Amino acid sequence: MYGAVSVHGKTPKFHFRFENEKFNTYSFVTFLEGVIRYYKPRGQKVHMIVDGAAYHKAAMAWIANFAADDIELYFLPPYSPNLNAAEQLWRRAKREATHNRFFPTLKALREAIFRRFNRWQGNPACLRGLVARWL
Repeated sequence: MYGAVSVHGKTPKFHFRFENEKFNTYSFVTFLEGVIRYYKPRGQKVHMIVDGAAYHKAAMAWIANFAADDIELYFLPPYSPNLNAAEQLWRRAKREATHNRFFPTLKALREAIFRRFNRWQGNPACLRGLVARWL
């Protein structure tokens, strides 16, 4: 699953996409396209912080050719997830939706995570405390 949190403005926004296949450049670019579609009509350029995953780096070629005016990626130093606001959401999602729980199927696990993420999208103000230091 891909996810990103917007810390622009007073109310954070959470974007996510479940991926059925592998995490690769194509699936990451598909996620980026969705984020761009959300912010472009608002006249906002996306500034996204990512880690050093190979597919994040490979997406730079697509951005340079097709989306340089719409998005810019910033790479975190290695082993520094504490600098990424989205990492706070991953930790909370694990604690509230998946930690110490049994899921008989992958579908049940995905549904639990989806419900948690949908709550955040429906009530973005509840994210404020999680990402307060970035606001």
